[in-house]
Amino acid sequence: MSVTSKFCILVVVTLGAPGCAAVAGQGVEAGLTASDMEQQLMAAAVDTIAAMMSASAVICVTLLGGPDGPVEPTRGFLDRLSARQEAVPSNECPETYQSMVTPVDSLGRPKVRVPPAGYVDPYQLAVGRPQFEAVGYAWIHARQVQGTHGQDHLCMVESYRGRIRAHCTVVGRWVS
Repeated sequence: MSVTSKFCILVVVTLGAPGCAAVAGQGVEAGLTASDMEQQLMAAAVDTIAAMMSASAVICVTLLGGPDGPVEPTRGFLDRLSARQEAVPSNECPETYQSMVTPVDSLGRPKVRVPPAGYVDPYQLAVGRPQFEAVGYAWIHARQVQGTHGQDHLCMVESYRGRIRAHCTVVGRWVS
């Protein structure tokens, strides 16, 4: 799917009067408008973090950092991943059963939700756009949540001699 993007740029005419010109952009893939290099680096970070997760849980991916806020990843981005888990956009994420709160009906009776046998709650993984320190060398922040707990990752990702490598470190953990 493609859309035509239009944006406004500030034009300073020789008289110094600012103006706004509408520029028809190239068709861009709906959703993530990151460059191919950014997508490759983000995919490497997702794959590296996924290697630390349970193989039986689905990974629900959200991409952060664009001017319009979070976006769902495109099918092309998800197909680029090599994680052993199934990866889906977060809006297609399976149900989470683990909760710190017990839902109740209108009479105050607990509504017990029982997961299917062997069910593992999905991981929610929000991945930021790369912050480049140098050409081909960037930092990526990612937040992983599963049920009532989560952790923050800081990934150093680099493109070197045609290979992309990511090293991710857990920089925070929490239970909510």
